[in-house]
Amino acid sequence: SGAITFGNTLNGAQTLAVNTSGVTTFTGAVGNSTALTSLTTDAGTAGSVAINGGVVNTTGAQIYGEAATLGAATTLTSTGSGAITFGSTLNGAQTLAINTSGVTTFTGAVGGSTALTSLTTDAGTAGSVAINGGVVNTTGAQIYGEAATLGAATTLTSTGSGAITFGNTLNGAQTLAVNTSGVTTFQAAVGNTTALSSITTNAGGTLVMNGGSVTTTGAQTYGEAITLGADSTLSASRVTLGAAVSGAHAFAVNGAATLNGGSVNTGSAAQSYSSTVDLGTDTTLTASSVTLNGAVSGAHTFTVNGDTAINGGSVTTGAQSYSGAVTLGANTWLTTTDSAVSFASTVNNATATPRTLTISTGSGAVTFSDAV
Repeated sequence: SGAITFGNTLNGAQTLAVNTSGVTTFTGAVGNSTALTSLTTDAGTAGSVAINGGVVNTTGAQIYGEAATLGAATTLTSTGSGAITFGSTLNGAQTLAINTSGVTTFTGAVGGSTALTSLTTDAGTAGSVAINGGVVNTTGAQIYGEAATLGAATTLTSTGSGAITFGNTLNGAQTLAVNTSGVTTFQAAVGNTTALSSITTNAGGTLVMNGGSVTTTGAQTYGEAITLGADSTLSASRVTLGAAVSGAHAFAVNGAATLNGGSVNTGSAAQSYSSTVDLGTDTTLTASSVTLNGAVSGAHTFTVNGDTAINGGSVTTGAQSYSGAVTLGANTWLTTTDSAVSFASTVNNATATPRTLTISTGSGAVTFSDAV
């Protein structure tokens, strides 16, 4: 269990394996003038490795088997697509950049006891990053450039409002919670090959959806405002929108929806909701067209700016207002409690099949401004 310490630089185009249950320390740069072939430190709960020299360069793999700490801003690089693996925990109030076209793996918690300053894994279609330790804590940004997978229920946290960005696809049958007051970005599809169990993002920041789809087997709960950078489909048991959604792209929810953010505005692009819609606050949907394939309910005003296809049979809310043409795809009941229902454009059957329309407003007015 003796300490093994490199007090200065370490170079040489050779493999290096370091085995001790004590402390292994790299005080200076490793492979800064001549990259090592590979570097392995042994696995073991008793040992630890201190990476204090800022740089580790290899042509092949880097495998840190025991608990690791960073003592300086650190860049780990494998020029030959070698795997870079942390087999246990990783801590230290420093920046960490990992560059390899191979597989980067975090087996244990990252920043569990001392948050990293930031974490960046490089972009590249050839590489991937496996987040298997359940926790990544930073004070600043987390940027995962390559395809990412989750191997455990995972919480990513930036305590200093840093951006948390997935630059490529994200998959894995696990829960994901993302906590930052900064910008969270899904640059590519989420759950496109293996659906996540659930996704939760916290209130206070913003979420940018550029990847086109998010698929989970369970719920998706978004606490902050969402900006759509591409046509987007959210598929889940339930999607809860805690703040406004905006962006001139088509927006579809496959699954039950809870709208607590007040507004979904897709401009000249369409919106569709495959199942029930629950209103948690006064809500305005603005789109070229809105398709409602399930019942809509909630004791709040409901306004649709654009054409509306009511296929779910009922809308039971506060005051209702439809600015565009309305089509009925099923026998339909519109119900309010002493609040108005108004149609600014035509009301028609969606097909040649006749549909009934029943409107119950108590003392509320019903207004048809165009042909029915």
